[in-house]
Amino acid sequence: MRLAPVTKKEAEGMLKELRAYPLLTGARGRKPADVKSLVDVVCRVSALLAACPAISEIDLNPVIVHPKGQGVSLVDARVFF
Repeated sequence: MRLAPVTKKEAEGMLKELRAYPLLTGARGRKPADVKSLVDVVCRVSALLAACPAISEIDLNPVIVHPKGQGVSLVDARVFF
């Protein structure tokens, strides 16, 4: 957890703390994922939360991280006030 808004460096650090992080970097024969785009999503969502204190919660599910250079897809999003 971090206080919003998070920097790119903080977002990268948060992802590296995940046990599943090696899967994002290409472990087990998988192609490396677009971690840069995922970091961007984390930063943008945290900036939105910092700019709009009326938001109590955001649910993004699922977040699909495509192969490197292909971005991220947010399939469903819910914002709670």
